[in-house]
Amino acid sequence: MEIFEFLHFFYTNSETEYASEQQECIQLFCKRLSNNLIMLSLTQFKLHSKLDMHNYKEGAKACTRQY
Repeated sequence: MEIFEFLHFFYTNSETEYASEQQECIQLFCKRLSNNLIMLSLTQFKLHSKLDMHNYKEGAKACTRQY
């Protein structure tokens, strides 16, 4: 899955198993992507998640925690 498809899924899917706090982190991360932090954010996201769907929860949480 492409990184933007991956993020779009979490940003738009209201029926995920995420708690609201985790969803807010994902939404904030997506907003950051649109605020000229794309390269930094993608780098951090790749470092934490390695785009591994089995680790997507921890990767997303680790990445968004710093924002």
